[in-house]
Amino acid sequence: MVAEADLAQTATSTSGGVVGSHMIETLPINGRAVTDLMAIIPGMVTRGGYPAINGASDLRIQQAGIKYVIDGGDAGTVDMDVGVPAYWSSARINKIGEDAVQEVNMVTDSYSAEYGGTTGGLINFISKSGTNEFHGSLFEFFRNEKLDARNFFATNQTDPITGAEILGSARPAFRLNQFGGSIGGAIVRDKLFFFANYEGVRQRTGVSQVALVPTQAFRDSLSADLQPVVAMLPLPNGEVSGDPRLAFFRRGVSNALTEDSWTWKIDYQISSNDRLTFRHTGEQSTTKAYFGQ
Repeated sequence: MVAEADLAQTATSTSGGVVGSHMIETLPINGRAVTDLMAIIPGMVTRGGYPAINGASDLRIQQAGIKYVIDGGDAGTVDMDVGVPAYWSSARINKIGEDAVQEVNMVTDSYSAEYGGTTGGLINFISKSGTNEFHGSLFEFFRNEKLDARNFFATNQTDPITGAEILGSARPAFRLNQFGGSIGGAIVRDKLFFFANYEGVRQRTGVSQVALVPTQAFRDSLSADLQPVVAMLPLPNGEVSGDPRLAFFRRGVSNALTEDSWTWKIDYQISSNDRLTFRHTGEQSTTKAYFGQ
């Protein structure tokens, strides 16, 4: 049995909502981004799949519409106060991993004196602490294109001249692995506690690129000054276009996301009324993306 705090706040006029640990553990979250759970809070809507509160949205870098805090401390001073990928890369900025979250508290209206600095809403992630009992978790999520339906518009086609399959007409390659775990317990019973979690993401997405490049015959006809410049372009590997000077170049590339995130926390129970806490949350992410057609 899981104990949950009352969702109704009777001692304050502040409105909003709470996502408790039971919801975090049981509701399916594609991508394990705890910000997705905010959609079930009254006053919350999504725009393009991202959260928006009271008409404010965080779709732009350094927008003050939504403020994120962890255990009451501002989480926007380091990662720019946004919950969506920075500059639309594939990287996630989640503030804290799902397994490290005990509760998500959202304030959407009638802020009390302890809140502020936002025109839309405030999201406070409450992190987990260790207890006298040892608890842990492990997870692995895997997905690839063999388990996905083909895009309706991506039909299997063949080149009318060569008879070869047109690159990119079938399902592109896709690999996604999300994995990690958590552990917490007591170092000194009733006095010193620890909690730690780790999450990793490895994603590879196949992309087809098609371009027109100069043919070898056309390159040979250029002046000596222009040939080194044109030589930086790849040679065609497809049929000649309507312009005999140009032919098709096609290749398959892979967009890559590699991400590691972690949280560790130490709690020292000084007395029944006082607790000293040290917490560190970090993330390292690398995104490689190809552009162009």
